[in-house]
Amino acid sequence: MRLRPESKFAALGFPDRVSFAPVSLPLPERELPALAVAELEADVPAVHHAGRVAARVGRYGAIIVGCALTAVTTCIIGFSTSLLLTAVLMAAFGWSLFLTFPALLTLVGSVAKTKNRTAAFSLNANVQIIGNASFTFAAGFMSDAWGIHTPFFLLGAVSLVVAIYVIALSKRFSKRGAEPAPAGPIEIVS
Repeated sequence: MRLRPESKFAALGFPDRVSFAPVSLPLPERELPALAVAELEADVPAVHHAGRVAARVGRYGAIIVGCALTAVTTCIIGFSTSLLLTAVLMAAFGWSLFLTFPALLTLVGSVAKTKNRTAAFSLNANVQIIGNASFTFAAGFMSDAWGIHTPFFLLGAVSLVVAIYVIALSKRFSKRGAEPAPAGPIEIVS
């Protein structure tokens, strides 16, 4: 069975959430939401600048940068015992996610045939939802078995593999002349 190009890109949406914080931080449980807020605070500026970044480095480049930053930040979060460092890393992690998502969606839309776009976008969303749920579920078991840091290292490793996969895809599509047109800056119409 041969996969359509859009299905190859849909799989890239898997490693996209860290939905828990390292309990090794010396924090009362009521203060852990501050880490989620740090991630969310980075989301809005990232979405605003995603088009500009993609215009400079291309859609593939934006996905590669986003996945590489996810790999670095999650691996360092796994070691972190400082609230300030973890909050800064969660903000960088949030920025990387919202740099990746717009580039991924426009890339999926540009490689999918018009009649397949609805299915391609649905596949992308479903892979993300199932991946998030599966990873979060498995993270609990991994944490119990090998320590709270394990899920962060695994997410970093998966993100690095995805970045390498995107590099290979970008070379493959550029050789076939199927490179999507570069993304332009996002324009907000009010």
